[in-house]
Amino acid sequence: MLKLTQLIRQTTLPLATFESLRQLWYQISQAISEECFFITETTLSSTTESSLNYFTVVISEKFSALLIGNWDLDSDRTSDAKIHPPPDSITSETLLRVEISFAPDAIASFLNDLAGMMPHNAILIEPAKSRLQPNDAGLQSQFTVALIEILTKSSHLTSFSPDLAVCRPIEAALQQQIEQESLLNQVISQIRRSLEVPVILETAVQQVRQLLQTDRLVIFEFDLPENYQELSLKDLERNCQVGKVTYEARSTENITSVVSCGEPDRCFIRAPHVLAKYHRGVTQAVSNVETVYALTPCFLDWMRQIQVKAKLVAPIIVEEKLWGLLIAHQCDRPREWKLSEQQFLLLIAEHLAVAIQQAQLYTQVQQQAQTLEQRVIERTQELQDALVVAEAASRAKGQFLATMSHELKTPLTSIIGLSDTLLRWSSDELKEKQQLYLQIIRDRGQHLQEIIDDILDLSDLETKELTLNISEISLQQIAKQSLKMVERNATNNGVELALELRISRKNATFKADYRRLTRILVNLLSNGIKFTPKGGKVTLRIWLETDKSVFQVEDTGIGIPESQQHLLFQKFQQLDSAYTRQYQGMGMGLALTKQLVELHQGKIDLRSTVGVGSIFTVSLPRLTNHQL
Repeated sequence: MLKLTQLIRQTTLPLATFESLRQLWYQISQAISEECFFITETTLSSTTESSLNYFTVVISEKFSALLIGNWDLDSDRTSDAKIHPPPDSITSETLLRVEISFAPDAIASFLNDLAGMMPHNAILIEPAKSRLQPNDAGLQSQFTVALIEILTKSSHLTSFSPDLAVCRPIEAALQQQIEQESLLNQVISQIRRSLEVPVILETAVQQVRQLLQTDRLVIFEFDLPENYQELSLKDLERNCQVGKVTYEARSTENITSVVSCGEPDRCFIRAPHVLAKYHRGVTQAVSNVETVYALTPCFLDWMRQIQVKAKLVAPIIVEEKLWGLLIAHQCDRPREWKLSEQQFLLLIAEHLAVAIQQAQLYTQVQQQAQTLEQRVIERTQELQDALVVAEAASRAKGQFLATMSHELKTPLTSIIGLSDTLLRWSSDELKEKQQLYLQIIRDRGQHLQEIIDDILDLSDLETKELTLNISEISLQQIAKQSLKMVERNATNNGVELALELRISRKNATFKADYRRLTRILVNLLSNGIKFTPKGGKVTLRIWLETDKSVFQVEDTGIGIPESQQHLLFQKFQQLDSAYTRQYQGMGMGLALTKQLVELHQGKIDLRSTVGVGSIFTVSLPRLTNHQL
């Protein structure tokens, strides 16, 4: 924030104007929304301290200001009991020596003086001191405008010629600050409205040059490697150019243009301490290049070549890196740069750094967005290609299944039918070996047909073309039918079958798809028989619960390791074990069973212990009319 400490030291004003200023201090204290201290001589004084001069101080974290009115034009700023005029002699035109300050250090010093005079008021003064911060730019600008209005309207400025010369420099300084803050606000506003850095930088150099009334104002952009501070002088000298001027504003065409010019003879490289100073954010005010650069001929020759007599430099630091320099050139004469001008140029440089950083971030976001967009396009194309391949595979599968259904099931039906016919002939007409061969043909054909049916059912489930034919079924009947279908297989494997009907009524019924539920039970029973050694046992249990029917198949087989149980219900998957590999099967039975259970809105659970056996439990909910 630009400080007015050096702009208003002291002046002489009539009491009426001083009271108007006090009113302004009060108004700003009311306008500040956060905690604010408003202290006057009446706040602190007591009967023993009635000699305090007039003062008003406003203190907050966003804005602080001090106003002092001294009766005696030669006394100190706090008190002097001997110089107070008699009350009856005080009028609105009575003069006071007035001091105004916005500097936190000056205000803190004044508060320390008060605390020394009145220790009992430390409870108020110390908290106020802790709030002192540099002023907010917006509040300072508003306050300064109001301050100028009061000072310029004062009748004292026109009626007392001795003081007119004092006040005019103050007014001019305040007016300059308003112009600086106005320009600063324009730059900030433009940064917020636009991400076009070239436009912002070009506009800024034109306006700042005009306000500072310099002959030339440029932006020098560095092109240094990121680790330039770690490189040796020899390594740095390999770079032909450290940077160049990228933006410029000139007062007249007679001033030489330096756009695209870089520093000759690598001056910055030969003077690394200069780069280090700028990297720390330090400004450089050179009032006379002939004097300052007398011992650095590289810089002096450069300044002479581009007609520079004095210059003011503020670094532009972006993300803690030295991006460039904002430089004001005075070409016609040496120039003493005011502190306010140095602070102003540094503030402009800081805000330009913000604009550059925003633009860099925006560019990065745009690049990332383009990269992501390209990835999305590529990924979409990959998915489209994969979809085409999948659709082609699906059509091929459909054609294969249609062919298999026709070319395999039709002859299989004939083989199974003719085998059954031949087996029904009397034993006298067929030899025992012939009957055995016919039975093998019939069984193998039936097994192959079941595999084909499983594949077709799985395909229908995947395409959601398989629907349930729900009907009222007898639990006892379906249990006996399922056991009958696997009875021969169990006998051939030497496995005992058992049925436990845990239902109170023999005619208990349940709604389900009879064919699909039979397939579920037969698959589980066949699986148990397959993996149960000779002499083992497979048990089917059925019971009813309040809202579901439970079907459980328990075997005393080889068991399933816990690490492999998750593979059981995957299609075409058998457990990878030397013992289980001896059993035939395509790994579709349990996968189909699980999908048929889920088609009934049920679930299937497994408990298994290696060497003890397995228990598969199927729970099917009662289907309501709405679900059928």
